[in-house]
Parts: sequence; C-alpha cells; structure tokens
Amino acid sequence: WGSLPAHSAGEETLDLRQGEGIREFTVSVPMKPKLLATMKSNNYLLNALMSMESTEKGGRYGILTYDGKLAEAAVCCVGVLTKDKEFLTPPFDCILAGTTVRRCMDICRDMCASGELKDVRQQEVPLDTVYQAEELLMLSGDWHVESIVELDGRPIGTGQPGPLAKRVRDTIMREANEGTHDCHPVPYHLYSRQ
Repeated sequence: WGSLPAHSAGEETLDLRQGEGIREFTVSVPMKPKLLATMKSNNYLLNALMSMESTEKGGRYGILTYDGKLAEAAVCCVGVLTKDKEFLTPPFDCILAGTTVRRCMDICRDMCASGELKDVRQQEVPLDTVYQAEELLMLSGDWHVESIVELDGRPIGTGQPGPLAKRVRDTIMREANEGTHDCHPVPYHLYSRQ
C-alpha cells in the first residue's frame, strides 16, 4: 500500500499503513458491462482508467458513479455510514460482490443488534448522501479497509478516519491473524501424490 502522493504542492503524503485516510475523486469513466462488473476477471482496463483519472486529480483509485449515484471504486467496494447510523452500499447487480464489503456488512449487522447502528442496507446511494456521510469506507481484498476522508475536495464527516473504519479494520485483521472467521481447513493430504 505505501504512501499516496501529496494532494497538492506542499502537503504531506498520506500513509495508508497508519490509517490516516485517503482523498478520492469521482471519475467520468463509464460503468462496466454487467457481465464484467459482477465477475472477477483479468480485465482491468476500466479500473486502470478510473485510477489514472483520479490520480491526475490527486486521488488514487477513483469512485465510479452512474446517474448521480455511487457505484464502486477501481478494485474496491465503497460503504457509506450515514449520520443516521445506517450503513449503505450499492446493490451487487452491477458491481462486484466483494468479500470484504460483505464481511463489513456482517460486522455492521452485529452492531445493529447491539444498538450501535440502526440499519444495514443495499440500495442506490445518491452522491448527496455520500457527500454528507459520517464515514465513507473503501473495502477491498482480504483486509484492506480505508477511510475516505475527502471526496471531490469535500471533507467526509470530520475529515478524519472514523470509529467504524477502525472497528471493521481491527475485526477483519484479528480474524485474518487468528483464522476465526470464514476459514476452511484444506485437507492437503487428499491432494498429495504418494
């Protein structure tokens, strides 16, 4: 992951390993065709174009939108925590159903049961809701959970990583290190040649 380039001249870089959050930008790249959007493939052309456009603006991955609504980032899903304590993510009908965002939704459902959050839903998320979010999470492969602290030059929430991102990241990291969630032992002895 390393450090991101400075947003503009004279500003410090953002070290993702420290969880300081990242700046992102919506991009004008078109949506992928449904078949490519909902399956894991080696076709990363549109993802590369998204990242290139965002990088030119000072971001890293880019946030894809359609008709004024949130879709996904290049190689990442995006989750929104509203000020009403609802966790929202776009439906998986035109984006990849990422494992990390699905685990994040499970963690958020547990937080609903304890009263910390009100709801977890998949629905179309208008950009106005995204800009007014309390937290905006970028979720990708294995354990990568980052706070988007600024989108299109607008601060998200306090402009700092929030407690939901930390909780989700810590939970997923603990599970990865301990092998306590969604881990299935592989009987390698069945596949060895004797």
